[in-house]
Amino acid sequence: MMTLPLIDRKYHRATTVPDALLAKREMGPEAVYLGGGTALQLGWSDGQVPPSLIDVAALRRPAPCELDQDHLHLCAFTPLEAFRADPLVQREFNALSMALETIASFEVRRLGTLGGNVTWTKGDLRPLMLAVSAEAITSDGTIPLRAGSSIESRTRFFCRYGFHAHQRALSSRKLVFERPFRRAV
Repeated sequence: MMTLPLIDRKYHRATTVPDALLAKREMGPEAVYLGGGTALQLGWSDGQVPPSLIDVAALRRPAPCELDQDHLHLCAFTPLEAFRADPLVQREFNALSMALETIASFEVRRLGTLGGNVTWTKGDLRPLMLAVSAEAITSDGTIPLRAGSSIESRTRFFCRYGFHAHQRALSSRKLVFERPFRRAV
């Protein structure tokens, strides 16, 4: 473990899923997984800086998503902008691609991850993921996303893929994402 002197926090850069899980056990329950850090940074001004950070950015997969017979698998560690630009997402889950055009700035989308957005209680993509009955794939197993509940990135860890949406839900519904009170750009 390395201590960052400027913020006096423990920091560990995970290189594998088992490495990240071990770091979490060693650092304790208050340790937070860090993919892009955009949601975490919003709490820092209120003094909500976690005591320990486990950087999982190195766990990003080469492709943001994969499609099999039943599911579209979405990597939690992938930056939002990669999903917006991905041809497979545009074809199979176009509502996600459209939604990503309306949230955050390009710079934030390049850093912020799908896992961070959906686990953050104020994440813009939570309603869309609920609409397609998405499930989180964690080290604790598969957890259905539900309205009014949160999947805390502090206590759960996304492994291999962060979320999957059932092909049947994506193909059987006409999905439109509209963000109310959108700022004029």
